[in-house]
Amino acid sequence: MTLSDSFAERFKNDRRSRVNVFTAVGAVIILIVLAIFVPNFIGVQNIVNVLEQVSSVGFYVLGLTLVMVVGGIDLSIPGVIMAGACLGGQVMVKTQNWPLGVLMMIAVGLLFGAINGVAVAKAKSRLSSHSRHWS
Repeated sequence: MTLSDSFAERFKNDRRSRVNVFTAVGAVIILIVLAIFVPNFIGVQNIVNVLEQVSSVGFYVLGLTLVMVVGGIDLSIPGVIMAGACLGGQVMVKTQNWPLGVLMMIAVGLLFGAINGVAVAKAKSRLSSHSRHWS
């Protein structure tokens, strides 16, 4: 059995592998079509623009990865990001002071994080004391 036979066998039997391959092929086809029909699609400025827009999602994903690595799941992160962005944006518009808006975003994140941390700590302490009574 060669490497290509192994891939073909796995591709035939594993639905997830087929979905991953078709997704990758679809993405490549879309990229090729856009590169042909959209001027400057593969240009440096467009690539920099895409990387700038994706950077915030990258930070979000790093935070979620950290939470999942330690064995938890935090569904409040998108809400906290939006609350911080809305309040920080409002401060920036009203005061024309972007450092104050950034500080507001950080403060909102810290406030929600502290509330969430206390809630998780209290829930775990109740859970652990509750489970001791059952054993």
